[in-house]
Amino acid sequence: MNNTQATLGALVGLTADVIQSSASAGGNCGALTSTGSTVLANAKLNGVTLTASAAPNTVLLDAGGIRIVLNEQIAAGNGTTDTSLTVNAIHISLTNAPIGLGLLGGDIIIAQSKASMHCTLASADLSASKEGPATAHIGDTVSYRIYTTNNGPDTATGVVVTDMLPPGLTFVSTDTLQTQGGQPVGSCSGTTTVTCTLGSLNPGAQWRVEIIATVNGPHISNTGTAHANEDDPNPANNSSTVMPILH
Repeated sequence: MNNTQATLGALVGLTADVIQSSASAGGNCGALTSTGSTVLANAKLNGVTLTASAAPNTVLLDAGGIRIVLNEQIAAGNGTTDTSLTVNAIHISLTNAPIGLGLLGGDIIIAQSKASMHCTLASADLSASKEGPATAHIGDTVSYRIYTTNNGPDTATGVVVTDMLPPGLTFVSTDTLQTQGGQPVGSCSGTTTVTCTLGSLNPGAQWRVEIIATVNGPHISNTGTAHANEDDPNPANNSSTVMPILH
């Protein structure tokens, strides 16, 4: 018996107690997943017993314009904001298959399941604005202030401001203040790279970090950078630099 004859017999000779597919999608926004499976109980094609749990996309036959795939799984999505999965327990594709006196084309799908999930990532546009002295002298005590503002639309969480002091500045102290409400919040650590953590910053709220240092050399250009856990639609405004003129 040739492949075409065998496959024609298979097309009309499918028996099974159970032919079942399943698909599911889940996870958290930013890390979405989808899974699927197929169960064939006592399934036979043309008298040939099929495995009860075939591996995904198992090709049973691909000849004579006829293709049979068991547990076909078709995934889509980026896994971050969307995911989808289509599971076909049995997919028979005909492409110019010589059946009878003509050629046959089309698809036969048995037991199809679909699952999908879509979410929207939180977004917070943080901006950093730095103030400091226009001029300085060796031995001066100077103050740099970094204002971090959440321009929304969502609450920023895990807000951190970092400031790597240049060689011409020696760390003295830091102070933090959430200017909306006027209550001190957050904490800072480090003396060469100062790292200040706030936690959360609501849309429209602003957080100020003040760094006190003494001038001991010519390189006193200073940059502050802010970031949070959420996607930032405008990362270009996350840093700000002050370049005092040393006299």
